Amino acid sequence: MSSPDSTFIEYIPSVFIDDRQSEDVDAVFFDADGDDDLDLYVVSGGSEFSINSPALEDRLYLNTSDSRNVSFTKAVGRLPSSVRGVGAVAKPFDYDGDGDMDIFLGERMLPNAYGLPASGRILTNLNGKFRDDTEDKAKVLLELGLITDAVCFDLENDGDLDLLVVGEWMAPRIFENTSSGFHERTYEGLNKYKGWYNTVELYESEDGSHSFLLGNLGLNSRFQATSENPLKLYIKDIDNNSTLDHIFTYARDGIERPMALKRNIEKQLPELKKKFLYFSDYAGKALDQVFTQEQLRGSTELEAFFFESCKLELTSDDYTISSLPIEMQFSTINNFSIVDLNRDGRKDVLAFGNKFMNQPEIGRYDGNQGQLYLSDSSGLNYVKPARTGVVIDGVVRNSRLLSGDRILLVRNNMKPKILKY
Repeated sequence: MSSPDSTFIEYIPSVFIDDRQSEDVDAVFFDADGDDDLDLYVVSGGSEFSINSPALEDRLYLNTSDSRNVSFTKAVGRLPSSVRGVGAVAKPFDYDGDGDMDIFLGERMLPNAYGLPASGRILTNLNGKFRDDTEDKAKVLLELGLITDAVCFDLENDGDLDLLVVGEWMAPRIFENTSSGFHERTYEGLNKYKGWYNTVELYESEDGSHSFLLGNLGLNSRFQATSENPLKLYIKDIDNNSTLDHIFTYARDGIERPMALKRNIEKQLPELKKKFLYFSDYAGKALDQVFTQEQLRGSTELEAFFFESCKLELTSDDYTISSLPIEMQFSTINNFSIVDLNRDGRKDVLAFGNKFMNQPEIGRYDGNQGQLYLSDSSGLNYVKPARTGVVIDGVVRNSRLLSGDRILLVRNNMKPKILKY
């Protein structure tokens, strides 16, 4: 908690400790019950839990503080039972214009079923109790994909908040809020930008034109692909053992090959040990030499081929996508902070990222130690760490702007860090 002298005091309510078995993947403060204070919504995630695990239930903590004490109480019976999955993001927004805050929820994946399409959900606020109205108001969000982030904005400046959603193995998707519910606004060619997006932030919005920053894998990895030679993922229970198998492939010159090393693919499908006794037997084999058409028939298939972090400029009937600076492609981008750092009236950008938990043959992504970009008439310009003093170790998962010209950084398995500008 922030104190009057701009320092922080550790505050851990017992109700938070009671829920420590959950893996928190997103958290947002907003007034959920209309009493003019900030309540806390926490999104639960993690791939190790089963569908029926209480650890996957999202949580709403109501602010019950008074003038002398800070306190939170876990809300019981205020969230629908459908809010149980591997979550990714929560975005409070008043989609129905009734003055209270509803919630968009994005699911990262289905429990124990990576690759099968998860859903976005619309929770309507009914006097502090939330109802899942996705089926009635936003059916188009069901089985949307592997969602990682979303942003609310007014596409046509009509006073209704719309949605831009991004995710893994997805192109950016836009959903317009209309009198009959949410409907997808399609743009010709936008499907050519299927990537592994981690984050999206609204950069500027003016006169019906909106620009967004999209954080993607970047270009400094072994994963190189095009629309003609995409990366693909096949999901199916190939050996009928009630567990989904995942066959990850790459293509060169139109020939598709498994990405996994022999020892790794055999962990999923032990019968391949007999088919390929030696590493040399397996090396370089095309996909159709490893699996028959019958084995892969009926698979869920995903593909991706665009990995640049980029800028999306959007109107109600057109879009453009442009590359972000080359330094932003050095590693995966997990989060942007947008703020006028030098107080010149322009929006500057801090980009944070990295990812360490990869297979050894993939290597870790560690080329981002916190990057600062100043904006001028030519666009975003990278400023070297020697000038900025920004050198952040580890994997930054998220950032938040704080009062007092400060930015809070949340890192994997490391203490949070605060930047002051």
